[in-house]
Amino acid sequence: MAISIYSILKLSCLLLIFFIFLAGIYEFVENNESNGCEMTYMFEKMQYIKQNMLPSARQKYPRYQLFAYGEGGQAEMFRDPSTPVQGVPVLFIPGNMGSYKQVRSLASVTYRMGHHRSLTTQFDFFSIDFNEEMYGFYGGNIRLQTEFLKDCILHVMSLYTNPRYKPSKVVLVGHSMGGLLARALFALTDIDKNLVNLIITQATPHQAPIFHTDYLPDLYDEINYYWKREKNDSLKHIVLVSVGGGDRDILVNYHLTRLDGLVHPYRAISVNTESVPRAWVSTDHLCAIWCRQIVLALSRALCDLTTHDSNSLDSQLSTIRNTFGFHLLNHTSHQRASDTPTKLKSPSDQFEYDVLDSDHLYLYQYTASMDKYFAFKVDKSRHSEMVIESNNRWKSWIFGCVQSRADDSCVRGNDITFLQRLSPTESPRVYLHIDIATLHQYTHIVIHVSATDNPVFLHARLFNLNSYTTVYHTPTPVDLIADFPRSLYHHVDAVINETEEKTNYHVLQLPTLHSVYQAYTAKVEITSCSSKKVLASFMRLSLPWAVGSDTFSVINPSAGGGSISLKLHVPYRERGGSPSLRSNSALLHLYLQPTCRYQVTVGIDFRKSLSQD
Repeated sequence: MAISIYSILKLSCLLLIFFIFLAGIYEFVENNESNGCEMTYMFEKMQYIKQNMLPSARQKYPRYQLFAYGEGGQAEMFRDPSTPVQGVPVLFIPGNMGSYKQVRSLASVTYRMGHHRSLTTQFDFFSIDFNEEMYGFYGGNIRLQTEFLKDCILHVMSLYTNPRYKPSKVVLVGHSMGGLLARALFALTDIDKNLVNLIITQATPHQAPIFHTDYLPDLYDEINYYWKREKNDSLKHIVLVSVGGGDRDILVNYHLTRLDGLVHPYRAISVNTESVPRAWVSTDHLCAIWCRQIVLALSRALCDLTTHDSNSLDSQLSTIRNTFGFHLLNHTSHQRASDTPTKLKSPSDQFEYDVLDSDHLYLYQYTASMDKYFAFKVDKSRHSEMVIESNNRWKSWIFGCVQSRADDSCVRGNDITFLQRLSPTESPRVYLHIDIATLHQYTHIVIHVSATDNPVFLHARLFNLNSYTTVYHTPTPVDLIADFPRSLYHHVDAVINETEEKTNYHVLQLPTLHSVYQAYTAKVEITSCSSKKVLASFMRLSLPWAVGSDTFSVINPSAGGGSISLKLHVPYRERGGSPSLRSNSALLHLYLQPTCRYQVTVGIDFRKSLSQD
């Protein structure tokens, strides 16, 4: 029987769809960025000391166990019942098919960091053994595991027999589904909620289950409903930190790890590992536990929260939130969160300065035998933004200033150095992006360069944002179809032909980047430079509706430029009360070297579009 044309067309369409599906799967699994994580190492022999829980608990949970983690002398403390336990208790909860031994990276690094800082209060790490059960697929054991988690917390608290060292709180750290168990603890059991005020989750799907099997969706609904209902009541004392893995985590999409709607924004930190300062790496699902850059950030935050007068962490919500926010979101380059002022601070003395005639300043290999103050006069009719970048890492060097009417001195100068952020470039640099409207009382912005023999690099510019904003409408599906088949392999637009001379900032606004299937690649090429020595610059893709989801990419002079993927890690959500186009658009911020000119092109990344999930 002859095969009809209709059958041939139908078969061809099915084969094409199948081919596209396979191409998307391949791109999703194989073509992720390389693993930039460094390995964590233990400093002494790892030891896991089994804890003898009550006979009733051993009978009720025969498959589960609790271990204490120790290295060297610390391990002996857990083995000898006569030695009092006196640190800050931290309980690790493994995820689906996870091992209790996965606690070792965070435990070892935090333990070693505490000794290095000579902290009076150290940490005691405990870990739960769920027998590596697959409770991420089958939710039947989650209630039982949650009950065991409650008994583990009570057992840990019972170990602190000396009233002087008895803690009031336990820190919970959960990987993957272990993070869900940490939240289920409050919804499914009758535990004293005041025993926990800090939960850290790593690659945990908070919003919905990965696999909608069994009664996991109903369990999620029950837990999330409770947290939404109680977030301003019985759970208002808990700070929840969620760290998602980014592109390399092909098991748990980053947007599922966010805490939007589940926890009050003031007590919630949702961050992509690609946004974490001093890390800027994407982690796969297991790497989230041992990635050295991320482990260091969490360990620094925990150590910053220790107190001198007890073996509990600082219980102030604002302190916990600001400390983790400092290390995971807004690192200022200062060593610790406590070194960074959180509000404007006036210097004790007035200071004189030189008012610049131009809107920009560029210093390269600059040295000075005495302190120097450079002042920019702020004209609010002409200026809306200021960008400063430098290898200057002094504690206080940027001030907002109100000029004296009598002479060129500051009547009131406020330190605004806390607005600086670490640059992702290899050489240690900081940058400040200042919205002039937020500093409305100042007449000048003053940059203080201290006397130094070390060469200083610095560039600063005041500008009107409208003059350095390019709005680019990404191609729609209609455009792709109209340009088919060329759109499959080539669709590149020159968005910025060449930046202006002395430009140190430009922003690309993407108002039509709204759908998860959209994926593009932005390339920034250096076209010319007026100086022989050119430093690296960088770009940052930000989603105003999802704080903590920024991605960074370095523009490397040796490579002639750089590229970044333009796609949504978090589904588009219009911000209420923010009607402006800018506040509801994805933004590509370009922080550039003023001695160079750059060209920016954007092209469709068809393969990444297929792999978007």
